[in-house]
Amino acid sequence: MSDNKQDCMELARKAGGKLAALPGCSCVMVTGSTAKGITDDQSDVDMTAYYEGELPSDELLDGLRSELGGGEIKWTLGERSQGSFAQAWDLGGREIQIGHTACAAWEQTIDAVLLEHDIESPAQKAMEGTLNCIALHGEKQMKAWQERIAAYPRDLSLKMIRGNLGFFPLWRLEEHFRTRDAELWYNQELAEAAYKIVAILSGLNRLYWCRFQFKRTTRHIGLMEHTPRDLANRLNGLFRSPREQALPELKALVRESLELVAPRFPEIELEALRARLAT
Repeated sequence: MSDNKQDCMELARKAGGKLAALPGCSCVMVTGSTAKGITDDQSDVDMTAYYEGELPSDELLDGLRSELGGGEIKWTLGERSQGSFAQAWDLGGREIQIGHTACAAWEQTIDAVLLEHDIESPAQKAMEGTLNCIALHGEKQMKAWQERIAAYPRDLSLKMIRGNLGFFPLWRLEEHFRTRDAELWYNQELAEAAYKIVAILSGLNRLYWCRFQFKRTTRHIGLMEHTPRDLANRLNGLFRSPREQALPELKALVRESLELVAPRFPEIELEALRARLAT
């Protein structure tokens, strides 16, 4: 166990013990790089506590932070009235980010993805975190959520793929970019296409994914069974190569991704898209 991982886990367990004692707390987990064992000197500690009934008051949380010796609150996101919010503060030389979520609100979030096939919100990032978390309290409840989330529905795959097929044929404008002073637009469209490739392949491979704070690209792609060859290096290389190399490579990556989709999801009509992209 690396020093970074041990430091982060010790802080998580220290905070987790206090969180578990709060009224109504039914489950506490640590997620992110700490749970995955890939922390570094810059890593923060991501945690979520779940509650039956009301979320803890500011007074209770201020008392918990004081008992732990934590610093001042650095930021707060979300609304208690909506059933979920998060706060960040320093503890033991690291930033600790703790989400406080009502169990009912979390169940609704899971339903939004698994039943309503939400592909726009950051909910999938939270679900991926749950699958790879370490439960510090309420292991039985956490296991039940993990088993449910692990059953990635085919209809979600279909929506992930169909919702990201709107590729702009950037390679058709290579000559224009030489004279039009359009670096911002070029890079915007290049990033958009790269995100869509990752989204399509995540859906194809039944992996939860969203654009929000997407990090560790190579690790995520490494979890995929079906991908174009050497995808991570080729995808990252798009942003390091001159346009005359990047644009043909982008076109190839789109084509190869669609070739992977076609036999596995024959109900998705791809011929019109292929024809347009090949023009």
